Formats: sequence, C-alpha cells, structure tokens
Amino acid sequence: MSFETAIYMLTEGNEKKDAGQDKKRDERSAKTFSLDNIELCKDMRRAIAYLSKTRGIDYDTIQKFIEEKYIFQESKTNNIIFPIYDEQRQIVGAEINGTLSDKRFKGIKSGSKYGYGFNIPISEPLKYALFFESALT
Repeated sequence: MSFETAIYMLTEGNEKKDAGQDKKRDERSAKTFSLDNIELCKDMRRAIAYLSKTRGIDYDTIQKFIEEKYIFQESKTNNIIFPIYDEQRQIVGAEINGTLSDKRFKGIKSGSKYGYGFNIPISEPLKYALFFESALT
C-alpha cells in the first residue's frame, strides 16, 4: 500500500473511525477541567527527584518551573502535573507523568480542553520552535 493510500484510508476513507474519534473527543470535552479538583502536594521532593535524577533536568530549571506554576505534584499519586494554559493564561487541562523510574506512566487529565498542550510562553522573538508529543518525552 502506498503512503498516499494509507493517509487517505486513515483520514477520509474511513468515516466510521473518524466519527468514533469525534464522539470520544466530544465526551472528553464535555467535562470541564479544574485544577481545584486535584489535591496538590506542597512537598514536591518526589517530583524534583524524578525530574533531576531520573530525567537529568537541571535543578535550577525545575525550581523555576515550580515557581512559575508549570509543575505541580499530585498528593494522592505523587504524579507530576504539567498544567495546560490557554492564550489568556487560564489552566484548561493538564498532562500527568508518573514519578516511578521503573514504571512509566503518562496521560491527560479528564476534562482537559482539546487542541491545547503543555507549553511555556516566551517573550523573545523565536529563532526556531521545537514540538514534542508530551511534556516529558
């Protein structure tokens, strides 16, 4: 099968699949996300340890992200919460990442607004942009 044929089948040629995906997306969007529904941990040692020791992220960078509210830790699971902000800097969803180095876990919190992802705005003109499938790859 050619590349073009595969793309056609995945996008236009399979209406049932597209309709099912739209229905699932609509169901996820029906719930409104709120960070208030997540019990956040004040002690973020586990998230900091995972990000610095396991993932090799500089401690100063982690601290800056915590201060600017780009990283939280969930109390119940100790998962890292990466808030998803919209253009008005309102939190409209969250990515979650487990903190166990031997068991990988990633996800999107229920009710997160479709079409948005974790990002960090900058005020300087862009020289280039990098895109990733999740906050931590």
